[in-house]
Amino acid sequence: MLPIQISVTRDTTVHDVILQAQKRFGLEHLDSGRFQLVETNLDRGLVERVMSSGERLWTILERVKRESVRALRLTRFYLQPIEESKGPVVTLFVGNLKKGLSQRLYERILLERLGIENKWDFIGEFCLI
Repeated sequence: MLPIQISVTRDTTVHDVILQAQKRFGLEHLDSGRFQLVETNLDRGLVERVMSSGERLWTILERVKRESVRALRLTRFYLQPIEESKGPVVTLFVGNLKKGLSQRLYERILLERLGIENKWDFIGEFCLI
């Protein structure tokens, strides 16, 4: 599917955007609860974040713009169907990782440490502390 543009105001929530996107893509017959909006930023590598339905996009865009105009230009949002879990989910806490690397580099570091025989199917979210 081709990208679409959706106008937002200060009051536009993620749920509103999902409904508008469903209509534009001809998916309004599907339950909006089966979709999520993902914020993607390419400013410092690929960073993706699933957004909660009550978040206001205007606020997010203002925050990103304050941080960097370049980051604002590299920020995108996309509609994604929510997939049901295909198996067990394991939460793994790993310490002493360098901060500021892309998700791909973190995955490579973990793969080197764990070995190819322990490769995962999917890594959902990184949270550096």
